[in-house]
Amino acid sequence: MLLHPPSDIIHLFLIGNFLGCGIVPGGEAAEEHKCLQAEKHNKCYNDQIPHPLSLKLEYINIETFIWSICMNESFYFLWLSVLAFFRKLYMELGEMLYCEAIHRYPEYTKISPFIRSIFMKQSAYTGKGVGVALFDTGIYPHMDFGDRIYAFADFISYRKLPYDDNGHGTCVAGILGGSGAASMGKYKGMAPGCSLIGLKVLDRFGNGNKEDILAAFQWLMNHREEYRIRVVNISVGTTYRTRNDKDVLVRGVEQLWDQGLVVVAAAGNQGPEPGSITAPGCSKKVITVGSSDMLMGKEGISGRGPTFECVCKPDLVAPGRRIMSCAAGAGNTYGMKSGTSMSTPMISGAAALALEKDPMLTNVDIKMMLRDSADDLGLPKNQQGWGKFNCKKFLSL
Repeated sequence: MLLHPPSDIIHLFLIGNFLGCGIVPGGEAAEEHKCLQAEKHNKCYNDQIPHPLSLKLEYINIETFIWSICMNESFYFLWLSVLAFFRKLYMELGEMLYCEAIHRYPEYTKISPFIRSIFMKQSAYTGKGVGVALFDTGIYPHMDFGDRIYAFADFISYRKLPYDDNGHGTCVAGILGGSGAASMGKYKGMAPGCSLIGLKVLDRFGNGNKEDILAAFQWLMNHREEYRIRVVNISVGTTYRTRNDKDVLVRGVEQLWDQGLVVVAAAGNQGPEPGSITAPGCSKKVITVGSSDMLMGKEGISGRGPTFECVCKPDLVAPGRRIMSCAAGAGNTYGMKSGTSMSTPMISGAAALALEKDPMLTNVDIKMMLRDSADDLGLPKNQQGWGKFNCKKFLSL
């Protein structure tokens, strides 16, 4: 007995110069594909940088394609098996091209001209060769990081291998430098080719002390040349109890800045009251980042200046609400977080891109480029700083 032709819609995808086309069958497979697209409405950084292989050419109806050539049940299921094979091949080739080629062949000489032309329209830079240190809860060896976790130092439990028993640090690292491999590029970070150096200074509850942070500062200075560290991301902060506690952290980050490192710190989530910038983001030297979508209303918790020294902070703002990024734990999954901690790695990642483009740039150069490229939101300076981060304008300077 012949089966009635299904009404599923399948996608036709292009796979470089390797295959003429790959086809994703309908049903459960189509639903799985739709799930990966379900978060498109979120204002995530990754929506601005689509995966070069995810070009949807057209839709074709399986009734007019398969059923027209398969007039019996056996042939019909045979073709479905063939289609499933090509879908698996598409996934494998996509991951290979996207991860291996971008990370290992920055000039894209080993990729087909078609794929190269697509990706080069998006960004010529990935942060390759630039080391970025992250002060946080650790970093889980997620698939999106590949072999780019160049170093890991644990100042809490003194373990040797990378781990994250909280998840905050892994999320920050994904926003900064995730390749998006586990999502076929959907959740790709700002600098997917940079080197990651994880410094665990917070425990599984997100708590830490200034002694551990100062020890991590010293470790960083001792190893900066070894791991080519140019950027420091500090998505942590403290509401200091005494002026001395603040001064200790601020002096620490300013020493890093004076050594030529680009130090990017979160403004904190203690707003909306004036003077709510957390330490060490209150330093007048470092680049302090607030959340552009957490400035007003009930969610207006992004830290605001001025600081105790009457310095106008934050320096600029970037998206920080409901950002999808890498999650710690088995399965190479993703999770959503909000806060200035999510805004900060976008700026750190952009700094890595700029330093790959021009390694001679100084930290002051980066700060002035951010100032000159920010989009004014028309808000008070103690809320928005220079304005909202604009990556395209920033990299064009």
